[in-house]
Amino acid sequence: MEKSYPEALRNIEKAKNKQVKAQNKIRPITEEKIQIGTKVWISIKGIQNKLHPKYRGPFTVIGLTKIDNYIVEDALKNISFHGSD
Repeated sequence: MEKSYPEALRNIEKAKNKQVKAQNKIRPITEEKIQIGTKVWISIKGIQNKLHPKYRGPFTVIGLTKIDNYIVEDALKNISFHGSD
């Protein structure tokens, strides 16, 4: 019993590191910020038809919020989106 607890902790830590490594491959962490004035395309979520467009745009980035969301300029209104989208 005394040997199994530290071994279990090591196995949990090993599994956690493996999961973090796998997730970082799927969605790498980027420290780069999109510059104001850059043209961007925004991913459209929840598309059902494969013939519909997957992105909207191009939009111009006009600002950045405190929580790392970007504000883009649209013809009708300003849109805020997260950088990972």
